[in-house]
Amino acid sequence: MKIMNILNVLNIFKILFAAALAAFCVCGCEKSEDVSEPKGAEIVSDDGSVSIVLPDEGYTVGQLDNGVMSFFSDKGDIFTSHGEEDSNGRMYDAMPRTREELEEFYEKSYAGEAEYDMEIKDFSYSEKNGVKYMSDIVYITEYTEDENGEKVTEKYAIIENTSSDGKTYYYAEAETEQNEETVNKLAASLATYGPTDDSK
Repeated sequence: MKIMNILNVLNIFKILFAAALAAFCVCGCEKSEDVSEPKGAEIVSDDGSVSIVLPDEGYTVGQLDNGVMSFFSDKGDIFTSHGEEDSNGRMYDAMPRTREELEEFYEKSYAGEAEYDMEIKDFSYSEKNGVKYMSDIVYITEYTEDENGEKVTEKYAIIENTSSDGKTYYYAEAETEQNEETVNKLAASLATYGPTDDSK
């Protein structure tokens, strides 16, 4: 599992979209009919503003405060972040609207890194009542060399779910090995991330 890769991608989003704490809109992610509902507990942030339903009971909590929540499991790790847009609404303005724009983002993110192949397995984008929603599933295969110069192949999937109204954004990400059942469960879980009823 490449936890550092998740953190790097999450940090890229934070750098690009300059965020602080807040709450307002709900993440949108189109679920396939064959994706079962998450079976884990609903976890609420320390300030009570956001929550997420975990995929199953096998997750441990890493962090629940400062606008960030993290959860860990041998099946895949989940990171979420929410906050205020900067004065330019950068998450709102820069959110990928097409597969091509998403591919360009990943190409820039991986520039200078190990050789890799990328497959955008799923992508959706929509706008409703001034809120933009984006979700994607991207499979990455990295090619590196070990200490003996032998070629090493590592495969994993990154699942993302983002929404923004130009004032506040909600971002959820997970990473797991390429296992379709696990990927679908993580995608269903990320789709539940958003403000609690009390904070709306």
